Amino acid sequence: MQKSETDITNGSEQSVATQEDLTKPTIRFWSISAALDSIRSHPIKVGVFLLSIITIFLIGLIIYTSHLNTKKYYLKSYAGALEVWQGTFSPAGKKRVISMPGVMPPEKMKPVYARQDVYPVTAGKPWS
Repeated sequence: MQKSETDITNGSEQSVATQEDLTKPTIRFWSISAALDSIRSHPIKVGVFLLSIITIFLIGLIIYTSHLNTKKYYLKSYAGALEVWQGTFSPAGKKRVISMPGVMPPEKMKPVYARQDVYPVTAGKPWS
């Protein structure tokens, strides 16, 4: 960077920026170590930093488990019909996809099914 010109007025020095200094973008390099040093210097910042990391982790965990739940299918036998339920985008929610009256449930009911296990049955194929 160029040194700015000095203007001597009434015996005092004042810094005057040149036109070139004003049009040049200021580049600041950010580093993780500098940020951590700044955080370590204040105990309250450490607490806020740890709380924010824990919060971000928990939100990520909820989003991940919600996504996994959308890939789960459940079978329920209710009033002579086989119902197929799919997990919703929430950690434990379900919604009914289809109810098939007269379809017999499999001999061994699993707690959770995958899509490739359930969809052939909805097309009328027998359980394998």
